[in-house]
Amino acid sequence: MNTASVMLSMVEGYADLELCVRRGGPSGRFRLSYTSEAPGDRDLRDVLWDRDAPAGQRDRMLYLDCAMCGQPVRQIRSIRKPRLGPGLLFLVPGGEDLERTVRTVLPPVCLAHTPAAVRQSMAFQHDHAALLVSEHRLYGVIGTPYRWAGHYVQPLPPSDDPVAYGSFEARWRLARLLVRELTEYTVVDHADLTEAR
Repeated sequence: MNTASVMLSMVEGYADLELCVRRGGPSGRFRLSYTSEAPGDRDLRDVLWDRDAPAGQRDRMLYLDCAMCGQPVRQIRSIRKPRLGPGLLFLVPGGEDLERTVRTVLPPVCLAHTPAAVRQSMAFQHDHAALLVSEHRLYGVIGTPYRWAGHYVQPLPPSDDPVAYGSFEARWRLARLLVRELTEYTVVDHADLTEAR
């Protein structure tokens, strides 16, 4: 196995974090790795995760659990627009471009926990939109980019831009947030929603 490793303790915020480059995964390509990987360090799409990533975000986005209570989110429907059919409730910060596909790191919410989510989340301090989402998919991750610099692994400037699963960039990212892409949705008033039966 071709391995080169480096301690990143000299990089602020990475004390005791040992990263290296190894061949691996389904493709057998070079990728960012821990020198001593443990179960759970990689997700099912083979992306390496920061061991200090926000607790719960990854699982809540993956399993569609409520951002507030952690329980599975139930489908809802619009009372005013019954033709829309059922979907999941996602809240997005005000100012989001809703004319295109939305990519979010914010898990869905239960209808009952919507008011608390709006009050407690810093993302919704100024404004928010409620989306009744009928189609969505896992898109990728947000995290710290790295590159192989000959004899060591070099962190690049932090980026909040999501990278798609399966991309070259995903192999060189230390993920901290899971991103879901909302492809079919309608902006709704959460006061007009009810649980689907």
